[in-house]
Amino acid sequence: MRNVLLAAGGYNILWGGFAVLFPNAMFRWLGMALPNYPQFWQCIGMIVGVYGIGYAIAAFDPARHWPIVLVGFLGKVFGPLGMAQALWNGDLPWAFAWNCLTNDLIWWVPFALILKYAWDQFLTEGGEVADEATVLRETRIPDGTSLAEFSRRHGALLVFLRHSGCTFCREAMADLAASRARIEAEGTRLVLVHLGNAESFAAFARDYGLGDVPAISDPGRRLYRAFGLRRGRLAQLFGWNVWRRGISAFFAGHSVGLLDGDGAQMPGVFFHPGWPGGQTLYPLRGVGTSRLRRSEPLGIHLMNTLLALHSAATWALVGLIWTIQLVHYPLFDQVGREAFRSYHQSHGRQITWIVAPLMFTELATAGGLIVLGFRNPWFLASLAPLVFNWVSTWRVQIPLHQQLGRGFDPKVHRRLVATNWWRTAAWTLRGACLLAMALA
Repeated sequence: MRNVLLAAGGYNILWGGFAVLFPNAMFRWLGMALPNYPQFWQCIGMIVGVYGIGYAIAAFDPARHWPIVLVGFLGKVFGPLGMAQALWNGDLPWAFAWNCLTNDLIWWVPFALILKYAWDQFLTEGGEVADEATVLRETRIPDGTSLAEFSRRHGALLVFLRHSGCTFCREAMADLAASRARIEAEGTRLVLVHLGNAESFAAFARDYGLGDVPAISDPGRRLYRAFGLRRGRLAQLFGWNVWRRGISAFFAGHSVGLLDGDGAQMPGVFFHPGWPGGQTLYPLRGVGTSRLRRSEPLGIHLMNTLLALHSAATWALVGLIWTIQLVHYPLFDQVGREAFRSYHQSHGRQITWIVAPLMFTELATAGGLIVLGFRNPWFLASLAPLVFNWVSTWRVQIPLHQQLGRGFDPKVHRRLVATNWWRTAAWTLRGACLLAMALA
């Protein structure tokens, strides 16, 4: 990682310095018209060079300086989108895309891996972790009774919540309020463990009719860690199932509030039947916290998120390519020669805002799945038409569009319609592969 960031820093400083000192050189090499205001190009070079200094600083501690890497990564992702639009519209020559390759695309995977390393370091928690018996003896509920003594008297159902702004926390509180009578009828008392301060949480709990339930503030996460509850991985916080369940909870009336505590901390539910250190997991079936497990908090692997995005992008492109093939392209010859050039430019510019993000999402998520080791046979089979579509787009369809951009030509139009059937078939095949994978 250190070497990658040092290399990125050195490259940016050299490229930026060259652009500042020789602002017209690249335009002359590519046979392009010289810019009217070379100072703008020099300004871009200055920005790139300053990024290089940031990368060099981040190289000495990538985990600490991850925001620098993140900002650089976002620039390297969004930059190619603008380049794709300019190439599609014919505003820049294809040779200019080499800048995009060396400035952006080759750094995607290294920067993504550095950000993953920074996140993993965030999840790695140093320091001593107290054992359960110790924290039960030392932790006090609001009336001064230790958790150990409280559980000896009643049996304690410890509910470890996420921060109070989380929709899942609010769902759990509503479910606990609905199930409280049944739980207490079995001789068990609720104890809520939260991440905020005592005063704000007391008001929050009263909104659910749980203001009289013993609550323990644990912003330092000593109790959470003693019970094996850690910060969540990216997939556990932002996985597809998390989004799906979060949307469901939101529309069920469990809104989202402000962050109050460690937003990455995962929840859990434990039953202590009445002896110090005794531990039996109580799953709370039928309650909003029923999915919580001691060793398996909410969320799924990052693969599921990438796979969902990948499938969504592919099927959006399947619908789009059939619309273009059956509606857009056949109607080109109905526009009229005089208006066609203006119409074609507007069509290309506007359709790019739909096509480019979907194609880049499809490509990037496919790369992410490969890096993560996803080896489903249907997915692997779908990679061949994916590559074909990119080659066909850049080598066949875009040059044909550039010819039509100079004026309507029936022969070029017929060739565009005919060759686009290749992409239509390829994307349909991709969609079928992903559907077969989902149904397998």
